Amino acid sequence: MDTTFYTGPDTSAANTQPGSWGAVLAGTFPRDAEAGGGLMVAVVQLAITLGATCGGILFDGIGYQATFTASACVLGIAALLAFVTQRLTRQP
Repeated sequence: MDTTFYTGPDTSAANTQPGSWGAVLAGTFPRDAEAGGGLMVAVVQLAITLGATCGGILFDGIGYQATFTASACVLGIAALLAFVTQRLTRQP
């Protein structure tokens, strides 16, 4: 008899994200990692709030297509900024 249980989709990549954020914060704020963690939480909550507010305004004003278009634009800009930042901060 098979005794394995279904625990849902494989989320191993998503589960490692908070650990890697913590490692980056500890390296960036070696003497004050707790304040860095608080700052990270505040920034994430601000991003959620701004995204919900702007998405709601777009949805009410223009329609659902505008929310998808705006989110695709924001994603593209974020990817471009991440790429440029990685190029500028690369160590030889």
